[in-house]
Amino acid sequence: MKREADMNHEERLEKALEAMRAEAVPETEEQAARERVLEKLMASPEALCAGFRAMLAPYAEGRLGKERQWLLEDHLGRCASCRRAFAELQGKPKVVAMPERRAALWQRVRPWAVAAGLAAVALFAGRDRIDRWMGPSGPVAVVEALQGPVFDDQGRTLAAGVAVGDDVRVRTGGGARLKLRLADGSRVEVNERSELALVGAWSGTTVRLVRGDVLVEAARQRRGALRVQAPDAEARVHGTVFAVRTGLIGSLVSVVEGTVEVRNAAGRRMLKPGELAATNPALEATSVRETVAWSSEAEKYFALLAEFASLEKQITALTSAPVRTAPTVLAALPRGVMVYIAAPNLGRSMEDALNLMSERAAQSAVFAEWWNAASTKGLREALGDLARISPMLGEEAVFVVAGGPQKPAPAVLAPVKAGMEKELDAALEEIRAHRAPPFVWKIAGGRLTVAPTQAQLDFVLGTAGQDAASPLAQEIARHYQRGTGWVAAFAPGAGLNTDQPRVLLPRMVLFEQRRTPAGDESEMTLAYAGGASPAGWLASSGSSAAVEYFSGQAHVVFAASSREPRQIYDEFLAQVVKLRPEAASKIAEMESRLGLRLREDVASALGTDFAFGIEQPTLPVPGWLAVVETVRPAALDAAIVKVVDAVNAEMPADQASKKLALAQETAGGRA
Repeated sequence: MKREADMNHEERLEKALEAMRAEAVPETEEQAARERVLEKLMASPEALCAGFRAMLAPYAEGRLGKERQWLLEDHLGRCASCRRAFAELQGKPKVVAMPERRAALWQRVRPWAVAAGLAAVALFAGRDRIDRWMGPSGPVAVVEALQGPVFDDQGRTLAAGVAVGDDVRVRTGGGARLKLRLADGSRVEVNERSELALVGAWSGTTVRLVRGDVLVEAARQRRGALRVQAPDAEARVHGTVFAVRTGLIGSLVSVVEGTVEVRNAAGRRMLKPGELAATNPALEATSVRETVAWSSEAEKYFALLAEFASLEKQITALTSAPVRTAPTVLAALPRGVMVYIAAPNLGRSMEDALNLMSERAAQSAVFAEWWNAASTKGLREALGDLARISPMLGEEAVFVVAGGPQKPAPAVLAPVKAGMEKELDAALEEIRAHRAPPFVWKIAGGRLTVAPTQAQLDFVLGTAGQDAASPLAQEIARHYQRGTGWVAAFAPGAGLNTDQPRVLLPRMVLFEQRRTPAGDESEMTLAYAGGASPAGWLASSGSSAAVEYFSGQAHVVFAASSREPRQIYDEFLAQVVKLRPEAASKIAEMESRLGLRLREDVASALGTDFAFGIEQPTLPVPGWLAVVETVRPAALDAAIVKVVDAVNAEMPADQASKKLALAQETAGGRA
């Protein structure tokens, strides 16, 4: 065993620790030590800091021992209040703690807003892929029948009963025909030398037609729509029969049954049976019969087209609207009427039209197939309900929206024939039990009132007659005095804050259609409250050169002469500034960015003769034409060029295909 004098420092420390571990401590002393340690640990920070602050002066003067100096410096590194006390002892300026500034709401939510924005962008960018991911599983279609060589994108020959997968290209050879049945029950017939692919998605199946002809019998869609996409056009439907042809010179969509929405570079339009839409004028001479003549069921489609054309003429003759000279429910208008649409009660004519279609179905197997199909069940039931209750009502039915824009209350009001109240109530009860959506009604005082909910019905009945003497009601009554058929009146400013200037908003807009000995006549009335309104911008009537630009087949043409355009611009800008005081600075900023002045470069270049018309009544975007006289054509051309250049300059690089393009065309000697 080594002597203590021969041990090094580590061995001495180990021996001391071993002695401490082996030392027996009385339990009372151990408990007292524990309590002293706990008392020091539980001491308040103030008491602990007081002991250290007593060392600050000796520490500053250099009189504090090395061990205590180390303890104090360690404490100063962890205690801000003692550091401030030491700084004050040294004579340093006192630092006043300022209240922590609370982050603005936008600063707090900005990270979440950015994250939400990025998520929205990601969802929007990947919406097509998400749509396809959520589509039904399994094959998109099955080959129902075929004739001649038909191949998939791997060059394999298809046979009847073979499933066609998602986005698999299928092409038909010369003399071949193909019939596909889609998963939703729709049928697609494919002509020879055609190529297509079927893409399934949550929003509906898409037929991507690369070239050739297809004829589609679309089943009623449970959700979304069936689409046929050609390189330069798209047709979408919910249940109908139509054909699509595409090739090097353009695409052509034609309709046999139902309605089809067509989208192409010219916009959107709705096609009815017997109508077609082409992306190239050279294809417009094609008839609907020609577009389906290649089909194995062409004779059926020819017969169906003829049936629809014949029925349209007969039903039009049956349901001509009688002229009415007195309103029947105007005295019961509820408060805050914004919309008033009055339709004549066709009465027995509705039942006659249904009987005519039933008779035609008994005579024509082709029409019977369409009329008795499940897809037309809703139409048959709705027409049957109308035909059932029409004989119990008076000469018109009126649809109104009352109550203002915050809580609109739609309702239908109609007079009830004497003695028919109980029979009408029973008929409505039976209709409600078997139809959707639900509705409520009240028959009182010889009048039927129908509304979607009980609260809306109570409002209409509780405020009945409060708008009977309103300006809108007076204008409607004036039109009835000379005889009317269909009437639609709107009050755009109803329910708005009357303290705000509304001179640019019509007080009312009224459309009317009536039958005269010379034929059907349509009229539109715009009523303004007066003052510096658009009605005051018109000049006295005179001849118009602008109307010469419209064809004889135009459906609606509006032509007028105005006052000096610069004066109109000044009045218009003044009214806009009343509504939005910041508009003047915004317009000045826009003019600076575009490098032009609207008043001097645009308004001063225009004349006082203008016209606007509808050449083709297509929906939702009709074929329209606007003609405006110009007195300084060069100035107007330069302004248009500046606008186009400015818009294109701000267009992002990834949207270069959307840049505007200017073109000039000369027709009939006019540029």
